[in-house]
Amino acid sequence: TNVSVERIIDEIEKVFSYENNKPSIFFEYMRELGILKDYFPLLQKIVDDLSDKPPLPEFHPEGSTWEHIKKCLDISPNNSDIRWFCLTHDLGKLMTATEHREHPGYFRFVGHENYSDLVVEFFSNLKMPNSIISKCIFVMENHMKMLHEVSHKTLKRLAYEYGIENVLALIDFSIIDSSMNPNTRNGV
Repeated sequence: TNVSVERIIDEIEKVFSYENNKPSIFFEYMRELGILKDYFPLLQKIVDDLSDKPPLPEFHPEGSTWEHIKKCLDISPNNSDIRWFCLTHDLGKLMTATEHREHPGYFRFVGHENYSDLVVEFFSNLKMPNSIISKCIFVMENHMKMLHEVSHKTLKRLAYEYGIENVLALIDFSIIDSSMNPNTRNGV
């Protein structure tokens, strides 16, 4: 590819800043043009490896991890950090897909939040600030905790360990992530 990583990131940041847009279109165009793999190989791997491994519809009615990521992007506010969270929070599903015993043809992704090394890999060639990488790691590692009722004690501990700004960002992202799951829409 002849387009620099810096140029791609600049364009993504522009797309992320527009109000009322669908950032997923940018990534879908990249996929259709065959360049998603060049800049975001882990996203291409999600398309390639997980498209035929749907989660149970009651957890992700979108039908696939790729569709879930795109939907998160499209319903998120025009906040760059939150949109990077959308792109990275489910990378661990690449490592954890197992067929559901009770529901053949559907897959579980237990423990996918434990693969934050994939966030580092995701950003390895993108020349992004360490601050966004750290936030994405924090969100990936903690987003599953937010799907259930979270105690004040847990929130205080997270705020003490990681800072209130990070916890507020996690809450904001979790509302987006869980809004597509009919079982947790009111849980965050």
